[in-house]
Amino acid sequence: MKKTVILFAGILFLLGFISMGWGVNTETAPESGKDISIPASLDALYPPKAPAPVFLFKMIELATSFTAVGVNLFESDYDNLQGSFQRFKNVYTELPKMVPEWKEYFPEKNIIELEAALNSKDMGKIGPAFEKMGGVCLSCHAENQTIVQHKFQWDDFSNISVTDPVSGKDNSFSGFMHQVAFSYDGITTDLMENQIDNSRKHFADFKKRFTAMSESCDACHSTERHYYVDNNVMSMINNIGEEIGKETPDIKKIQGLAEGIGIESCYKCHLVHQPAALSQYKLRKSAGTE
Repeated sequence: MKKTVILFAGILFLLGFISMGWGVNTETAPESGKDISIPASLDALYPPKAPAPVFLFKMIELATSFTAVGVNLFESDYDNLQGSFQRFKNVYTELPKMVPEWKEYFPEKNIIELEAALNSKDMGKIGPAFEKMGGVCLSCHAENQTIVQHKFQWDDFSNISVTDPVSGKDNSFSGFMHQVAFSYDGITTDLMENQIDNSRKHFADFKKRFTAMSESCDACHSTERHYYVDNNVMSMINNIGEEIGKETPDIKKIQGLAEGIGIESCYKCHLVHQPAALSQYKLRKSAGTE
């Protein structure tokens, strides 16, 4: 899936590795609180420069082999445990070569400690070593995973344009969302001010713009949308149209329907899409392209 920008509210898979019931210890993690940026070397490991998300596949391989070590430990299968650990070690030592800017996230001492603990078959040593390794994984994910996903695994909203069915002009997605919000808020604003005709005009514009916005989902999604712009939301919009067309519209009923649209469509869509859009905005601004 992919992106959205702003309408009236918004508020995000960090973890990645689970450390087998021993908890997660971050005492060996790199220092937090520093400025976060995406290493330039990652560009070559994701499309369009790479034919596939190479780095992501390596991280999945790392996670799978690390979990396999835990499975073998749980089963006391020390013969296969060594093979699982070696696969984990190979990827763990390969990753900092692929992304040298992140070398600090792959401390050598942790892999040495884990290997020694596993060789000892002493659970009193294995537990803490496994926990520390989980903490290393968590630390990197907590600082980097989300913004990397937003850059490489979500389409960029700034690349989407929408033709406003009211003005007939092409707009950026964020600009068009502001127009949708303008029409949406105009319905209840003018209604409360007893400007019924203006409210009806805003409703007509909102319905056209909402429909155009729902069609813009196709820019990123290849399947039918079953939420945010679904029949339930369209039914609320149509119910507003029916009520506002009456000689004396029920203001409270329209306000309730508008609130339902705001919660079920605008707000919930923003919860999913806005974090990625804002991350992308920060990246563009940092790169001087915004």
